[in-house]
Amino acid sequence: LSHMGAFTEDLDDLWAAEPPDVAHAHFWTSGIATQLATRAHRIPSVQTFHTLGVVERRHQGEQDTSPNARLKLEKLVAQRANWVAATCTDEAFELVRLGRNRARISVVPCGVDLAKFSTEGNVAARSERPRIVAGGRTLPHKGFDTVIAALPGIPDAELVIVGGPASDDVDNDPEVRRLLAVAAEVGVADRVAFSGAVARADMPAMLRSADVVTCTPCYEPFGMVALEAMACGVPVVASAVGGLLDTIVHDVTGRLVTPRRPRECAEGVTTIL
Repeated sequence: LSHMGAFTEDLDDLWAAEPPDVAHAHFWTSGIATQLATRAHRIPSVQTFHTLGVVERRHQGEQDTSPNARLKLEKLVAQRANWVAATCTDEAFELVRLGRNRARISVVPCGVDLAKFSTEGNVAARSERPRIVAGGRTLPHKGFDTVIAALPGIPDAELVIVGGPASDDVDNDPEVRRLLAVAAEVGVADRVAFSGAVARADMPAMLRSADVVTCTPCYEPFGMVALEAMACGVPVVASAVGGLLDTIVHDVTGRLVTPRRPRECAEGVTTIL
């Protein structure tokens, strides 16, 4: 946030010399700079938030690290942009609550590169056990602990969690250590593995190695992992929240479950297996 003044000045200088037909801002901070710079040159602006502070604060509480000014400034950005491109229907409703006119919001879901994420291609090495893959940053709201707690109800299956720090630094990650403690507590530590960060080019092979991909956060603006898994032909068990409500067709491309309900998650996975 502290750099948006300088960002605004740079945009102002750039657009004074060569104004674009439209400016598309990503995230709330860039939205502030974009609206300040476009106003002087009467350039229309489109805003994509990707995630909203009011939603993060609601679900993360004291763990939310956003500046205190975010909620007020984000609301102004939402109200004053010429157009808002929301990434899911749920976000559109949140924007209306912030005072945004619903008639000036488009829902534009995130897409997936079908040349890379497809049913054809390499498959990562795996054991004979049924494999569950979950992917994303190692953060508490991603819901990896829900799948770990569900494992006792999914006989013999292994869980591979993809993402977070580099593979040689996984053990130093606080969230990984917390998740390992959860796995030990419920007696499935021998069936949970952390791969660490995986190169983008290697992700399709990792997804194809799964029998089921789980995506069980308590909130989720896009649901990219679920979309990529489906593109690879792998069924998904996902939380019925945010963008996942748009991307998952229940009992067609996967199963939607209630967040933080390990038993329901286990039932969804075992049904697919």
